[in-house]
Amino acid sequence: MTADQDEQIILLSLIPSPFAMSVKMALAEKGVKYQVFEEDAAIFPGVKTDLLLRSNPVHEQVPVLIHRGLPVAESLVILEYIEETWPASSDGLLKRTALLPESPYERSIARFWADFCNKKFWETSLLIMKKLDNEQIQAWNDTAQLYITLDREMTKLPYGKPFLFGEHLTIPDLVLAPLASWITVYEGLANRKFPDAKECPRLSEWLDAISKHPNVKCAIADPKMMLDNAIYFQQRLRDKAIGVGAKHTNQTESSCTLVPGTTYETGKLVESKFANEHTNQTECSCTLVPGTTYETGKLDDSKFANAPTNETESSCTIIPTTSN
Repeated sequence: MTADQDEQIILLSLIPSPFAMSVKMALAEKGVKYQVFEEDAAIFPGVKTDLLLRSNPVHEQVPVLIHRGLPVAESLVILEYIEETWPASSDGLLKRTALLPESPYERSIARFWADFCNKKFWETSLLIMKKLDNEQIQAWNDTAQLYITLDREMTKLPYGKPFLFGEHLTIPDLVLAPLASWITVYEGLANRKFPDAKECPRLSEWLDAISKHPNVKCAIADPKMMLDNAIYFQQRLRDKAIGVGAKHTNQTESSCTLVPGTTYETGKLVESKFANEHTNQTECSCTLVPGTTYETGKLDDSKFANAPTNETESSCTIIPTTSN
């Protein structure tokens, strides 16, 4: 692989995505250089780049690996693609480990657990963030049970420690590894703790080793930032559930009924400060037709580099002016 070929590798990602984190880990394990383009669609739903929509028109989701101009979508597919495109090698200074075991049977076991973690564990556990109240409690209980199941079944695997197949990371390790970051999010949202090392010794040992691995550490997101964003995301869900419109959103609308025979001008709309101290002020004015009920236009705030994690409040004052 030449330097020019390396430069043709782009990863479309989303910082909190466990699926994108797994791909970053795999690329790091293979020593592959790449560019990463982070989406922010989790914080601003519906806002997706044209590149993502063109590269994955079916699911419109990250991760997508673009290699030599060709997109590869879906994390498990990407992980297999990485393994086949940059196979194990120990020639000269270039050393790459295999992400799958050698024997066909062990490969089948690895693929089974990769699929289980990808579809069962992550789809279930992410509901802890996506659901509220009793549904969140149910998601936590289901995830805790899966956690115990993983510990039990990992104990049965005869391939060595600390990872699933011994000393080197394999694809199922990479699929589950983002738990090193997400466990803080889940426990923080649910205000509960996963089983400890006494109850789940094998998974605890694995989690401790995975958290210290350099190619995992460089790929996972900061747990505190993740928890802050998850709390913000849940507050938006709660506000939506109770019908709060202008609060906790980056799109603000307000409406008023005008007194006939008077010309009005909209007032200043000021967003409150976010936790990261980004602020935005927007002014808009127009002459309104008397005797009509108006709604102010939608104001789309700029996107911040670190997504806002604090609630937003807005106020709009309608100021009467003299008609000519």
